[in-house]
Amino acid sequence: AFYTTAAEQKEATEEHGIKHFRDVALSGPMQGRLRSMGVRSPTAIQRRVLQPILSGRDVLAVSHTGTGKTLAFLLPLLERASKESWPPSEPAIVLEPTRDLADQTFLMANRL
Repeated sequence: AFYTTAAEQKEATEEHGIKHFRDVALSGPMQGRLRSMGVRSPTAIQRRVLQPILSGRDVLAVSHTGTGKTLAFLLPLLERASKESWPPSEPAIVLEPTRDLADQTFLMANRL
């Protein structure tokens, strides 16, 4: 499990050596989409969980609202779908506790 607060940003960078999305195994097109959205560097929670998730590990992460959890799980999901040529006829299911979070996740996934 990974727990982060805003105060842990520096610690997460030092511990995981991830300062930019290019330090993570994200495709060039995905990095380009992030740049076009104005997303320049990963947040503390993303620094802690992106690499483990991309390497296939299960992760339980807890972080405050607005710290980047949605991207932390969507990026690996979309990367895998892209690399495996995942057909749209086989959708991924993302469970959200509220309609507002489901809408937010849907909108973010469509932007990526």
